[in-house]
Amino acid sequence: MRSRSHPVLRGLRASVVKRWKRLLLAFAATLILIGALVAWWVNTHTLAISRYLEVSQPPEKADVILVPSGDDAPRLAKAAELYAEGYAPKILLAGFGKPDPGVESFQKKYKIPSTALIMEPDATSTYTNATRSAPLLRKSGARTVILVTSWWHSRRALNTFRHVMPDVRFISVPVPRNTSPAGRREVNSECWKLALYCILYRIFPRRTHPR
Repeated sequence: MRSRSHPVLRGLRASVVKRWKRLLLAFAATLILIGALVAWWVNTHTLAISRYLEVSQPPEKADVILVPSGDDAPRLAKAAELYAEGYAPKILLAGFGKPDPGVESFQKKYKIPSTALIMEPDATSTYTNATRSAPLLRKSGARTVILVTSWWHSRRALNTFRHVMPDVRFISVPVPRNTSPAGRREVNSECWKLALYCILYRIFPRRTHPR
């Protein structure tokens, strides 16, 4: 015959299960409440947060102009502008496919020779943009790099590249707001990504002026 547990033990198990369910429900409710409060705070402080997200520095002579993929057209246009003005002889495109029709159009439109391009085709995030660009920058001997990205992405990008390559000097020259507009969705998303990078990669806010 199958043995049955004592009624007292069954009651104890049931009590423990109920207690854990209540704790889990309370924990889930707390997380939802915290998320709602953070979302509310971000929505009501969008302007202030957007100013924090943007790191814009004057361009200087550099070895390479680096463009991480995403919001490609305005970023490529800004890189072409800096290249034409003679700020750097090379443009590193991180996370752009090879071949990439957008890159081919970019070269034709702005008359960028293939010899001026360094291609990195495999990156899929800001972090891998940095980790996969690092060996290419070291191979080229780059010591100073102009980082061109969207304005709302500029702080996280700058922090990430400096974290991965502390021996390289990065200057943030993002696409202007009027060229690459962003709404609350982009700003909110970027805030969450900043927090996520702190947790996943231990990339914390730091000074943003050129070293």
